Amino acid sequence: MRENYLKKFFSSSKKVSADKALPPEETIRIVEERLTNHGLRIYKGLKRIDKGRLGIPVYLSLYDVEGTKITGNFKQMGKGQTELLSKASALVELVERFSLFSFYHKVPQKAILTTFEELGDRAIPWEVFLQSVEDEEEPKVKEVALKIIPRIPQYFVPALEARTKEIKYLPFHWFLVLYEYNGSAGGNTYPEAAVQAICELIERHTQTPSLFAMVSLCQR
Repeated sequence: MRENYLKKFFSSSKKVSADKALPPEETIRIVEERLTNHGLRIYKGLKRIDKGRLGIPVYLSLYDVEGTKITGNFKQMGKGQTELLSKASALVELVERFSLFSFYHKVPQKAILTTFEELGDRAIPWEVFLQSVEDEEEPKVKEVALKIIPRIPQYFVPALEARTKEIKYLPFHWFLVLYEYNGSAGGNTYPEAAVQAICELIERHTQTPSLFAMVSLCQR
């Protein structure tokens, strides 16, 4: 498993257009072709919705019947400097959300139902896991929670720790509740998608401390 992850995420990813491995028209062609040939009615089409006031094209990507059933949504949105970039953005948004929620529905079959205690070193480090939430509880509540959480069965899925290049298991639903689809990303290659996902998390993390501290971003 580890070798497969390393091959996917640490292989070379060429840059053809801006920071992307393919020009937008090629991304559009490939994505629409794969969605059409998938076998499920996932994708209905693209629709431009901006009025041209800002000079930035904005497109909706529309889910079809199965796409809406799986994601609980009927559209995604994309924008870009040109029409082609905007269309590609909207399509990839649709794909990444569809992929995330498709995986969500399959977690009971794909994951391991276990506990932190049982997984031991195979799980995400306990101290790292605790950093996923703010420490705002009363000391007694925190003490009880720290005793109970390691023993609660959860669905754990494998993930690649990019710094150490190790596979660690993390509780899927815990992080889904906290972040939902923040950090899910698509791309022409695995490295391209991974960089996009990491940047999304950095965006949200930068915003959150500023909201808690009531300080504008430009002052931090």
